[in-house]
Amino acid sequence: MSSRNSTYRICALIPTYNNAGTILDVVRRTHSQLDDIIVVADGCTDNTLELLCTLDFPIEVVSYPKNKGKGGALAAGFRRAISLGYDYVLTIDADGQHYPEDIPLLLRALDVHPGAMIIGSRRFTDDNMPDKNKFANKFSNFWFRLQTTIDLPDTQTGMRIYPLNKLHGLRLLTSRYEAELELLVFAAWHNVQLVPVPVRVYYPPKEQRVSYFRPVYDFARISILNCFLCIGALLFGYVNMYWRTVLCFTYFGLTMLLLVSPFSILYFAICGNDVGSRARYHRIMQCLAKHYCFMLSGLHYTIHNPHHIQLCEHPSVIISNHQSFIDIMFYLSLSPRIAVMVKDYVWRNPIFYVVARKMDCFPVSQAEENREMLLRRVIEEGYSLLIFPEGTRTTTGEIGTFHRGACYYAELFKLPIQPLLLEGMNDYISRRQFALKPNHVHMTILPEIPYKDLSFGRDYKRRTKSLELHYSALLHSNRIDKTIEGTDIEHLNQGAELAEQGYRVTLHGQLPTDDESISTAMRITRHGGRILRMLLLVCMLLLNHSLPLMAKQQRLTPYLADSTTNTGMAVIVCPGGSYSWLDMPTEGVGVAEWLQKNGINAFVLKYHVATVAAYIVGFRVLGIGNKYPKMLTDVEEALQQVYQMADSLHIDTTRIGVMGFSAGGHLTMMSYTHNRTEYKPHFLCPIYPVVTFSDQHYVHQRSRRGALGVWGQWNESMRDSLSIERHITPDCPPVFLVNCVDDPVVMYRNSELLDSALSANHVPHQYIQYKTGGHGFGASETKGTEECRQWKKEFLQWISNLNQ
Repeated sequence: MSSRNSTYRICALIPTYNNAGTILDVVRRTHSQLDDIIVVADGCTDNTLELLCTLDFPIEVVSYPKNKGKGGALAAGFRRAISLGYDYVLTIDADGQHYPEDIPLLLRALDVHPGAMIIGSRRFTDDNMPDKNKFANKFSNFWFRLQTTIDLPDTQTGMRIYPLNKLHGLRLLTSRYEAELELLVFAAWHNVQLVPVPVRVYYPPKEQRVSYFRPVYDFARISILNCFLCIGALLFGYVNMYWRTVLCFTYFGLTMLLLVSPFSILYFAICGNDVGSRARYHRIMQCLAKHYCFMLSGLHYTIHNPHHIQLCEHPSVIISNHQSFIDIMFYLSLSPRIAVMVKDYVWRNPIFYVVARKMDCFPVSQAEENREMLLRRVIEEGYSLLIFPEGTRTTTGEIGTFHRGACYYAELFKLPIQPLLLEGMNDYISRRQFALKPNHVHMTILPEIPYKDLSFGRDYKRRTKSLELHYSALLHSNRIDKTIEGTDIEHLNQGAELAEQGYRVTLHGQLPTDDESISTAMRITRHGGRILRMLLLVCMLLLNHSLPLMAKQQRLTPYLADSTTNTGMAVIVCPGGSYSWLDMPTEGVGVAEWLQKNGINAFVLKYHVATVAAYIVGFRVLGIGNKYPKMLTDVEEALQQVYQMADSLHIDTTRIGVMGFSAGGHLTMMSYTHNRTEYKPHFLCPIYPVVTFSDQHYVHQRSRRGALGVWGQWNESMRDSLSIERHITPDCPPVFLVNCVDDPVVMYRNSELLDSALSANHVPHQYIQYKTGGHGFGASETKGTEECRQWKKEFLQWISNLNQ
């Protein structure tokens, strides 16, 4: 029987040894995510087997009388899964520490990375995690990095997906729990892709924990095992991981230095540098590029051309996402009529600098006038320009920030833009690990964008931002291996309607405050250097106790409805401000007064923030600013206060909600998803909210820095733990969600991530996305646009229907 949640034949494997107290709960919750379950009773001496017989759905049970350890149980479960014809096995511990509800996260990652080993990475900042677990994981991570040169956040997690056809070293597996580290090491040595996925973990109170770990004996045994694995890495692991890289690049370097470069010099010395000679040379180099692509070990690629486009049939600006430093060679193999804009290190590289100059490559550092003259010359000769708008590739293969050069030259020379989309090259050779790993690369030739086509913007600035959004949407929707046509493209073209500022900014304008000195400081900071920033820091330290809206302590200000219009509802209002200041006039007091007029009791929350000083300077020293979880504690205490005052204020305790704007919208969602008290909101209203802290393309970095601090913002576990889209559960209360497509501060994709998570968990909600309105309009009658100001009417209608 196949899983109802995956396109693969996958089963869950649960090894257990005397976990009678938790095994039934784990199996039932796992069955709600996966149909097929194998439980390995590893010599259980309690009533585990009797309890498993009480289940009302079938499972596969493997049992034996003598305990073999976790390694033995995993090996037995793997063999049983192979015999039953499964492709993948998802392992999960039987002690209840893992959340089976996180299984869809791993299955989603498997859909994106088929054939990979998916590793659930626990958050080591979670409460109640034993210190010995943290130390053991760091200890294991160190050995794993030494043995494979790969850095993983969690090498001891028991929640993983194993591709059964890529399991190595099963016969060599040790019997204890360090077998999981061995499986990772063997997989890395055989170039299996390892994909970490953040998952939750629960550690019960100390007196309820069941552990069979013996610190002295087990650490000694693990150290001895790791010494043998290090020897194995020297004799086999490193060789198997890097032999492709060494052979391929040795061959490439030697042929370039000894054959291709001398040939290029002789060719132009004999044939001259006229148009015909350059055209013939380009054709020769195209054949050579095809040869090099063919010689790259383990590289298999397909080219999707659903629209039957003839590449380089006429001059155009070719753009593509940048995934590796061998992308250029891959594209040069497609057509002989391509000129490339390259980085300076390519232009000056001693191995292929001769070929780069002869192939009409242009360095980005070249003077603008000379570059435009040379580019015009190659365009007149019928060549297309290949430009990577990202400039520098990302470490993850995701879409980075697009620069304006490509669209600028398309507008300057009145050329169409020919977009190409590349996927899989980053997995073949990643930026973090310089090793070739067998992989299938897909390239899609997208429809050409004519010069006069305004659907992506009227000028090159808007077009750049629209194309970045277009590429990011294509890559995230995983359409590489599908036909891209019709409504998909039409839907994505809606991203062209962006504000002039674009959808991603590094500075979000002036603070809405009456303190002119702060606004002036903001303008100076945009252009100031390190010394000016330090001077501003000193000034802000001196003003730290006098600047307004800093939320030194939590304060709840009530705006009570008139007794004649009181509906019994209460809303806690959380103003925005990047977790660094509070926009009280528009998103605090203004909202509360509007709610009050409509019979809803409002309470404006002044929660802890990082302070304006930390926001302006951009970093924190001398203890400036507050950090998570202070703001979460504030909203929890605010809910408790409203519940306790409910009777005296004639408030219905079943109609208490939280509304927040921007970063306050993030806090609004945390008031439920991260609430550690019994006082929960009954509805949530995030308005143009910050949602994700982990997605590098959509994250609002100022809010993340304000909440986590300078060092905390780089903590991957912390970022994942505060990404709201990862923590939505089916019991979430109803949500009213609003944002605008042209939001220049918080990218509107944040709200779409939240909407998707709510829909996936069947949470009742209303999502309104306006085309215009921008950011920060709150309850104002003047800010934003007429369109976005309709959200207040929509909210009143929604809350009225909710209470019927």
